[in-house]
Amino acid sequence: MADTEVLVLKKAGERPNNSVRPQVYEVRKGDSLFKLARRFYGDESRLSDIREANGETIAAHRAGPNAIREGDVLRLPE
Repeated sequence: MADTEVLVLKKAGERPNNSVRPQVYEVRKGDSLFKLARRFYGDESRLSDIREANGETIAAHRAGPNAIREGDVLRLPE
């Protein structure tokens, strides 16, 4: 991940400037796909886009289609 910047938000619910969406995000305790879709896109229905962009990471957990874990690095599609 040498050329990729990871954004970690400091506070739960903190949202970056809408004009700058990170390309990847490191999952923190308490995160969910629903919360990430709302935070980065302002639309909970975009969780399916995040899920599709990160199928291998999510599938590796084998805990369901929305399973993410603290420390996972997820791609955030446009």
